[in-house]
Amino acid sequence: MRKICAVLAIFFSFLLPFSYNASADNPPAAPAAPAAKPPSARYITGPELEQMMNDGKKLAIIDIRDNLYYRGGHIPGAINVSSDTAYNKRDLTSEYQPKDRVVVVGYGGTTGQEIIDMFLEHGFENVYDLKGGMREWKGQVVK
Repeated sequence: MRKICAVLAIFFSFLLPFSYNASADNPPAAPAAPAAKPPSARYITGPELEQMMNDGKKLAIIDIRDNLYYRGGHIPGAINVSSDTAYNKRDLTSEYQPKDRVVVVGYGGTTGQEIIDMFLEHGFENVYDLKGGMREWKGQVVK
């Protein structure tokens, strides 16, 4: 029993200085800063979009639905950039200024992420996604 205790005492006395010195010489690192959140578009409701349409400030409404759906009814003033065109990387950012307000409208509010990301990556600050897309739009529709 004494031999086991002696071996354990030697073993732990050998390890203790290494673990103690390691922590003394290398203090724990400061907690890492949380990763920067990529910018994202803000969701707006139909009534909020109607208010923006009526405030007299420049507004770009980009309807990313297929042309057939767009022709069937779209928000007044919206331009059609179907998802096929959007995914082919049409550079819409050259047609607008970074301070312009841009609202992306899709079928149900979830199909425009690629266009939204393109605007955000080019420094646009006022990018919006119509919550619920055309499925929930209750405002005026033109054909």
